[in-house]
Amino acid sequence: ISLFGQTLMIAELGAINRINLFNTIIAAFLNNVANPKIACISDRRTFFSFLLKVFLFLSAYIILFLVGVYFFGDLFLWVVGEQYRNVQGTLFLMAVSGGLTIYSGFLWGVNYSRGWINNSWLIIAVTLVLQAVFLLCFKLSDLNSFIIFSVVSIFASIITNLFFLAYGIKKHSW
Repeated sequence: ISLFGQTLMIAELGAINRINLFNTIIAAFLNNVANPKIACISDRRTFFSFLLKVFLFLSAYIILFLVGVYFFGDLFLWVVGEQYRNVQGTLFLMAVSGGLTIYSGFLWGVNYSRGWINNSWLIIAVTLVLQAVFLLCFKLSDLNSFIIFSVVSIFASIITNLFFLAYGIKKHSW
């Protein structure tokens, strides 16, 4: 952002990114409870059942989080400062980015805990390709475009981790 943007954009990005601090509680739950349990499951049915429960829990949390940001974003912006009142729409985009990051982290944690990440370089390669395509198609001129660029990068991680998950499930002998 410092190469393509202005210092005001950096300050705004830092301020609105604080909304994602709410997600640290969920990330701690995933890292300390869900992923260790997933690593220990040896039954296929139990694995899929637990995976579905965690996915539904994450989905419900993210939907509630996004609805909260959408309807109460002004309150959050009031807390971070009056000078950030003009970034309400951008705040919602940042919350979407944070929600997708939770999904990405969960998928990575599942794959890591099961030992299904054998070619982790693929995550980097897919991310770089999607970022290059984005840079060719869009101009990074405002804060929204930077956050959308971030979302594209998160999608690369989600796609790659879904591939690792499907491959790991297929190869795993239950």
